[in-house]
Amino acid sequence: MATTKFPRIQPFSLTGVVTAFDEEKGPYPKVIYLKHNEEIYRIKLTKLARKSLQQPPGLEAIIQVSGEREYKPENNQFRYKAHDCQIVAQPPEKILSLETGVSGEKGVSQPRKILICQKSNCCRRGGTVIWDELTQEIAAQGLEGQITLKAVGCIGECKRGPALVVMPSKSRFTHVTPSQVPQLLAACTMH
Repeated sequence: MATTKFPRIQPFSLTGVVTAFDEEKGPYPKVIYLKHNEEIYRIKLTKLARKSLQQPPGLEAIIQVSGEREYKPENNQFRYKAHDCQIVAQPPEKILSLETGVSGEKGVSQPRKILICQKSNCCRRGGTVIWDELTQEIAAQGLEGQITLKAVGCIGECKRGPALVVMPSKSRFTHVTPSQVPQLLAACTMH
């Protein structure tokens, strides 16, 4: 009877919530602990992965990491090393701290809009579901006069869709999920 062998080094991609950091080097952590499907993964971030972050992730940030995992037969475990790391969503306190911007006239707020990509890649990844969810949540919260939705063409985040932009702060959000809709609306209504 032959035993099946699998490669010691395999590619991986995980999306999850940051639960802790280790060995910080500057503003970016060298090791993160990521909760995915109720399991905690220890993932070492390479220099390339740390450089791919536009800002340091906060605790409870949702991030997507990809790289390689190496099987260690001596302890029957995998070691994870990420080569790419993208923040999908910041923790609620960071999302809620977005500024909404003010027009040239003192004290007059600019209209709040959410621009949602409706091109094929974003729609395939759930853009229409996000549109429907935002429409329902805006109505449920009574924000029809305060926030408008606008379907737009490509905003250059095709591989990270569904994507949207919150105006007037011009904050971009990618890999948006329906569970993030209340936080996005809260970010829009903050003064």
